[in-house]
Amino acid sequence: MGFRGYGTYNWITINGAYQIHNDIESVDGLQWYYGGGAGVQFWSYDLREGGSTTFSLAGYLGLQYTFVDAPVSLTLDWVPTVFLGQNYGVGINTFGAGYGALGARYTPGR
Repeated sequence: MGFRGYGTYNWITINGAYQIHNDIESVDGLQWYYGGGAGVQFWSYDLREGGSTTFSLAGYLGLQYTFVDAPVSLTLDWVPTVFLGQNYGVGINTFGAGYGALGARYTPGR
């Protein structure tokens, strides 16, 4: 789940992803991963009443470092995304390559 705020609009996004993780043998706790997923975004506009909804398909490519003595990992990923739906009441079918995130994950059982 995420939130993005801009000058005249913002959105809440809910995504699900399947990722495959692979160890990088030279550094204990470091992995690279790839995968894909889908999501839905709920848009709100400051300049007019109402909002819209878009759907997305995304790819994932990233790095994850899991601490040896703590159930926490840090991630850095790139998430190229295709959006389908309406934005500002206009139909959009667009690709965005500028998405990604820094993250922290709870990793029980390590």
